Amino acid sequence: MAETVVNFVLGKLGEMVVKEAQFLGEVGEKVKWVETELKRIKCYLTDADSKRRKGDARAENWLNELRDVAYRIEDATDIFYAEIEDKRRQRSQLLGATQKVGAQDH
Repeated sequence: MAETVVNFVLGKLGEMVVKEAQFLGEVGEKVKWVETELKRIKCYLTDADSKRRKGDARAENWLNELRDVAYRIEDATDIFYAEIEDKRRQRSQLLGATQKVGAQDH
């Protein structure tokens, strides 16, 4: 009976490891994409700021809109990091519980 439970838990842990690896791989690709896009935006910002200083109203408007988007991106990033930290905490608690069970067997 205990062996069945241990096998079940091992299977679940294996699934978690695979899902975590897939998640991290996808996140890494998306982070690289965002980094590339931000570098492009930085070039546009330099150009738009130069035009804004010369009195270009369209550039002023575009910079204001982009600032709003940047704040939304910052908020989304904060939420993302909070979710990652929550998952790390949950994983740590699961491993701690597993270690306690293992220590009781000895």
